[in-house]
Amino acid sequence: MSDSPRKYRVTIPYREPVYELYRGRPRKRPYLAKYEVDAENKEKAVERALNWFRFEASQSNVGWARFPNYKDIKVELL
Repeated sequence: MSDSPRKYRVTIPYREPVYELYRGRPRKRPYLAKYEVDAENKEKAVERALNWFRFEASQSNVGWARFPNYKDIKVELL
């Protein structure tokens, strides 16, 4: 029996690269990328969100999303 797709909200924290400086120091707080994806389970939801995240990072001209914190990814069922 296969699971029917459900809607998940995946939040991926990341930091800007160190060359984005604020008063001479790198920014401390992470930025959050939020995605709503349809998937059968949480693992597939994270995988789909990371694919979107990597695509957006590759299209960015400043490299804003090159360093996601994988251990801090949050997944919520909507």
